[in-house]
Amino acid sequence: MTQTDFGAMDDGAAVSLFTIAHPSGIQASVTNLGATLVSLQVPDRNGSMGEVVLVLPRAEDYLRHAGSYFGATVGRFANRIEGGRFSLDARDYQLNTNNAPGGIPCHLHGGQRGFHRQLKPCDRTPFVSATAQPAGRKVIRGISRLPLPTKSDRAGC
Repeated sequence: MTQTDFGAMDDGAAVSLFTIAHPSGIQASVTNLGATLVSLQVPDRNGSMGEVVLVLPRAEDYLRHAGSYFGATVGRFANRIEGGRFSLDARDYQLNTNNAPGGIPCHLHGGQRGFHRQLKPCDRTPFVSATAQPAGRKVIRGISRLPLPTKSDRAGC
C-alpha cells in the first residue's frame, strides 16, 4: 500500500490517498476523507486496464461536490429517511435533512455530516475506524466500525 498527499480540508487538515494493487494490475485508491473510492482500475475483456469510477483530482474537488457522493462510503444508512424522522424501540428520532426530492425533506446518506465529509486519522491502516456520533448532532448516534480491505489477495478480491 502506498500513501500520497491528496489535498486538504477547509481547515487545512491534510487528506491522504492510499493505493493498493494486485499483481494482476487491478488497483484501487481510497482517501481518508470518508473512505472515498477515488480510483479503481481493472482490465477490460481484452486485458487493457481502464478506470471505472469518476475521478476528481484533489480532495478539495470532493468537498466542493459533496452533494453528489462521488465514490462515497455513505455510512450507516444509504438512501433517504423521509422527513428525517424514524422510531426505534418506541423512541422517536429527528435527524437533519439535506435532500428534498419532490419537495419532501429527507435525511440522505448520513445527512450533512455523513461519513463522506469526515476525515479519519491514518497510520497506514486508514480503513478500519471507529466513529462516535454523540447525542444532539441530529445524526444516527452510536459507534460504527468501518472495516475496508487494505491489501488484495491472490484471487484479486
